[in-house]
Amino acid sequence: MKKWITWFLLAAMLTGLTACGDTAEPENDTAAAETRPAETEQAEVDPAKLDELPTDNMEHEGYTFTIMSYDFPDAAIAWRVADIYTEELNGERINDAVFERNLAMTDRFGVTVAQNLVNRDTVLAEFKQLVTAGDDAFDLFQCPAMSQCSLAAEGYLLDLAKIEYLNFDKAWWDRSAMDGISVGGKIFHAFGDNSLNSKKATLAVLFNKSLTEKAGVPDLYTTVKEGDWTLDLLSAYAEQIAMDVNGDGARTYGDDIFGVGVEHGVAVWAFSSSGLTTFSIFQRRFQIQVHAFGIYVFQSSDCTRR
Repeated sequence: MKKWITWFLLAAMLTGLTACGDTAEPENDTAAAETRPAETEQAEVDPAKLDELPTDNMEHEGYTFTIMSYDFPDAAIAWRVADIYTEELNGERINDAVFERNLAMTDRFGVTVAQNLVNRDTVLAEFKQLVTAGDDAFDLFQCPAMSQCSLAAEGYLLDLAKIEYLNFDKAWWDRSAMDGISVGGKIFHAFGDNSLNSKKATLAVLFNKSLTEKAGVPDLYTTVKEGDWTLDLLSAYAEQIAMDVNGDGARTYGDDIFGVGVEHGVAVWAFSSSGLTTFSIFQRRFQIQVHAFGIYVFQSSDCTRR
């Protein structure tokens, strides 16, 4: 029974409860009815935006649905999981949306959402210990994406494709991400509108207008708006802007002008945003596709080619 409740509420939690509510009956106003044109048909509702969960199902009233999440130290508070639970309304948009969603789950199903925040450095060890011991202290585990593949391979995760009420064709799921992370028809982790940290991880490119103008680089805003911005252009313009200021024939951090500066993990994100495939399954074999990016990466006083 515990497992069935967990699967049902998992679906409710991840869908965000987007089902439409009832429409209020209009007041009996004869004069207004005479002046208004008759409504011949109702507005169509996109089926992809309906959760299709049982309506007014209070069978699980009083149940607490607990989500175990990783927590960051205060220095990285921007990455803290903020899409699961909040104690009260405070006027902040995301905070209030989370509160109202959880309240909607209580009103519709009689359940309460709770969150167990565990330090990022120890959350995996605690998760494995609880699962191995058969402890049902939590219903859903929200962990860093970098750890999800290893947990699936080690047999700790449930195949989400087997859960009756989860439909990954719905509008709130990231379909492209879901297609990329499913293996052999199995889905062990999911991304969608409720994964706010995936939005926080969106990267931006900043550029120095003085340097681009001096190097004769065309207007980059126009290039992007016209859909012509590529990694090849980034590389070409970086070479065009770079200058050996001290004339020693080498690229020296602190002395020379670099055409592009990025943090050490940028190659992964550049690859992810390129539309290229990391690997694919072809005739039951994994095809690994490796692409080289000639980007100079510097950290502190070092400059290396990755």
